[in-house]
Amino acid sequence: MIELKDYITVIKKRYIFIIILTLAFAVLGFVYTKFTPTKYQSSINLYTNDAPDLTGYLQTNHAIDSAYKNFTGNQKYTASELSYFRVNIRSIQVSVNIVSLQITTTNQNLSEEWTRAFEKTIYTGTAKQYIQKVLDKEYLSCVKAQKQALIIDKTNSKLIPIPSCIKQSFIEYNPPEITTIDIIPSKTLNIILFALSGGLLSLIIVSYQEYKK
Repeated sequence: MIELKDYITVIKKRYIFIIILTLAFAVLGFVYTKFTPTKYQSSINLYTNDAPDLTGYLQTNHAIDSAYKNFTGNQKYTASELSYFRVNIRSIQVSVNIVSLQITTTNQNLSEEWTRAFEKTIYTGTAKQYIQKVLDKEYLSCVKAQKQALIIDKTNSKLIPIPSCIKQSFIEYNPPEITTIDIIPSKTLNIILFALSGGLLSLIIVSYQEYKK
């Protein structure tokens, strides 16, 4: 076990190594930033009376496949490229009636075109039909539970909670324009993080070497 006094002595003795490794990692952080492309996040707010189901739907294979069919760009996509979009799609419920759809790629036009393809999917009825089936199943399941509860209540002459079932219809509202922001890698942040990693690694190395003695 190295005492604090001895540890400080070790650091003073190996400070050149610690500084070199820290600077080397800082340079790596700079290089990493140089070779990290700018990302473009296109987003659109979708207005609906069934935000929870729409939020979940947007990341399903059904939604992605439907958007793929509606995509009208010149480039054709492989299964691996579709998987890339699955990883970079985010649907977030931001309020009771608003869902934010966000798609991030390293190509601004691609992000916007793919978002537009999703928008078309939702507002041409594909999503509406899909989600309406989900809502209908939930309603029928509720009705079934309601009937069972009524039978139990009548048979046992006990007051038990009877679920109230309301049939819902999926309604969507026209979205605003697509917005795109640049996500530029932070050179300063990456240099600091890499330098801290190098400094920590150097301390671990000198501590291990001293401990072996």
